[in-house]
Amino acid sequence: MSLSSSTSANQYGYNNLNELTSIAAGGATRFEGTANKALKSATVNSNAATLPDSQKFAGNATLNSGANTIPASVTDGTNTTKTSSYRVSTKGSASSSPTFDANGNMTSDGTNTYEWDAENRLVKISYPGVNNFSQFSYDGLRRNTKNIETVAGSVTSVNQFVWEDFERVEARDVSASLTARFYDFGEVSSGSSEYYTTDHLGSVREMTSTSGTIDAQYQYQAWGETQKIQGTANSRYSFTGHYLHSRSGFILAPFRAYASSMARWLNRDPFEESEGLNLYAYLENDPIDFTDDFGLGKGKGGGKGGGKGGSGSSPYCYQDACCWQQYKRCYARVVMAWVSLMTMGKSDAQHFNHASGCCRERRSECNGTVALRRKYPKSRFNCAEECLSE
Repeated sequence: MSLSSSTSANQYGYNNLNELTSIAAGGATRFEGTANKALKSATVNSNAATLPDSQKFAGNATLNSGANTIPASVTDGTNTTKTSSYRVSTKGSASSSPTFDANGNMTSDGTNTYEWDAENRLVKISYPGVNNFSQFSYDGLRRNTKNIETVAGSVTSVNQFVWEDFERVEARDVSASLTARFYDFGEVSSGSSEYYTTDHLGSVREMTSTSGTIDAQYQYQAWGETQKIQGTANSRYSFTGHYLHSRSGFILAPFRAYASSMARWLNRDPFEESEGLNLYAYLENDPIDFTDDFGLGKGKGGGKGGGKGGSGSSPYCYQDACCWQQYKRCYARVVMAWVSLMTMGKSDAQHFNHASGCCRERRSECNGTVALRRKYPKSRFNCAEECLSE
């Protein structure tokens, strides 16, 4: 057995606040196997293994960074024992001790350092070397409006963003000249169009040109670690359809940055414990079935960045897909209205939970209506202020 060169086996330590305090190379790995005879016993790395059924075994072994040789032995009913050794190569990260500030924002991961503003928004990442950093700016709705990249003291790129609700729709350079437009199913950059093929989570799997040529192809591990397996094009959108900050590798949801290498958010959930006791956890450890469109809580997977529009010009919904898209728009409007009220001290997490529930009720109504082959007014989803005030 040989794992890919990008595979990491790490051990993690945490404190009582669920802050990540240590990362060490290596870690426990589960081995499972099947025999062609009924088994009496089995061992993995000389430790007793369990027998889920008569011809299967499972056991754990601790891997170190680099090459490991793990023996697996099975014994049948006649006390005949056979052993096979598996060479497992892993690429683990160097040991580090992440640190956090008093607000629970990660300030260092052992390699890079992070700075945050008074609203707990990530404003700067400093990399090894002299004057190597990324800077991030935001508007009053907490949307990321500008990224500046500096290498050795010189600015190498400036990206400014135009938003529609909580979706980036345009990228512009330092002089505000248009450099890219983003759509539900692709992007146009430098006069060239690229179309996205996405999976059930909205993660971009392929970029295809207008001629049908695959210009880039990606694969993902469960928690979002990404590998390009074909092509030279670079997608600005990645895991679960969120914007990718390529220099740091972070996925930028509207309210938080996600580190797929650590399978967790860099800072605490703005809603505190309304989504669970672990304020850094990603989707309650279920990244296969769910997405987090805003960095505020889980929702069923589907659509780039949660899906923005794509429901056509008709004032009515006729299909479930339209109900889902309109629900996403409703949710985004609720977030915008809630942020505005929160900054004035007029709302809290309880109000938000009620309002988002209101959007879910409208989606259920829509699903039920279209199931009866009737049309459902999209205007019913314009309920942000109504839901927040109920």
